[in-house]
Amino acid sequence: MKSLVHRQGLLHAETDDVLEAAFVEAEARAGMGYACRAGCSACCHQLVLCTAPEAQLIAHQLRRTLTASALAVALSRLDTQVTAAAGLGFLGYSQARIPCAFLDEAGACSIYAVRPMACRALKSFSPEACARRPESPLDLGAHRIPGSGPGLRIAKAIGVEHYRKLAAAGAIDPRDFTLVLPRAAAIAVAVGDGAPPDFGPARIDPTGSI
Repeated sequence: MKSLVHRQGLLHAETDDVLEAAFVEAEARAGMGYACRAGCSACCHQLVLCTAPEAQLIAHQLRRTLTASALAVALSRLDTQVTAAAGLGFLGYSQARIPCAFLDEAGACSIYAVRPMACRALKSFSPEACARRPESPLDLGAHRIPGSGPGLRIAKAIGVEHYRKLAAAGAIDPRDFTLVLPRAAAIAVAVGDGAPPDFGPARIDPTGSI
């Protein structure tokens, strides 16, 4: 367990270095800077997927930094997000504009240092594009957020190679590469560092429901 958490932290650090170089290059090509700023939470109202090690790293961080009462509040917020998302597909979730349970009162990410790679890789030249309400499945995906392509391609390439090795070593179930973040985080918090969580309830439903 601790090994997976440690390896995930190293992977984030490695990915961040590569992403930063890609973002600088993307800004140079576009002739403009990214619009992302602290407190802008436009992209924090869509479904975020994570991996099992990422959920465990987030849970480890929460247990390490929060008091018992604050951790209970965090779990309650996760439960609220899960309840609000029940039965929705990707489109319905985005249309409902459900806020991430990890947004604080100022609209900032409270788990920024350990946020999933899906969040680390997402940057935009246009907050308006991030906030636009999707009307159909064609409106979903990175293509609707200008400037997000390079980061997401890099994160996917690095992540796939890393998790493939973990799967080959039997350290992670391949079905746990794509988990619904609030469900996975809540499961990992509840289990603790002592045993591998069962992330079955956090896996994407074959019908498309989350």
